[in-house]
Amino acid sequence: MGYKYDAVLVLSSNLDHEGNLTRYSISRIEEAFRVYAIGETNRIALSGSTSQQMKEYLIQKNVFDGAISLEDFSKDTLGNAVFSKLVLALPNVWRNILVVSSDFHIPRVRKIFDFVYGCDFQVNYYGTQFNGGIDFSRKERESLQTFRETFEGIQAGDDTMILKRLFERHELYKKDEDLKRRFMV
Repeated sequence: MGYKYDAVLVLSSNLDHEGNLTRYSISRIEEAFRVYAIGETNRIALSGSTSQQMKEYLIQKNVFDGAISLEDFSKDTLGNAVFSKLVLALPNVWRNILVVSSDFHIPRVRKIFDFVYGCDFQVNYYGTQFNGGIDFSRKERESLQTFRETFEGIQAGDDTMILKRLFERHELYKKDEDLKRRFMV
């Protein structure tokens, strides 16, 4: 049976102050579950530090454990793109992926994922409609500008150079020696 997507990839969000999934995360997981339930994919991929909690949520919804893949190296949207590609998409030969995040986040997600994944992938995007009444536009613009400045001069899809720049300049990754050893060749 052919599926519309090789995988639906859910980007994580921080946990709340009690250590639970936020409504942002739940709205994203619910959309991935919907795509899975209607048969458009047989794989839900989870990216980020709350991947294990998201997986537990899906298992409670009776999603087969074997249908869930995760990477928990990423610490932000850029990391979601880089590590989902290296840990999930490439090894599993996924070429057609649906990325799910919050609607306010999708414009930045699209720029980052299109850059990191390059032209060898068909990446689609879906934004869930929960924003909690918060205006994220300024933060999203500033983050996108930082991304553009950090990766200026690097060709889209160039994994080696993207990783090198990530570990040289990105505040969340440049001091993470374990990740550097794991991913730098």
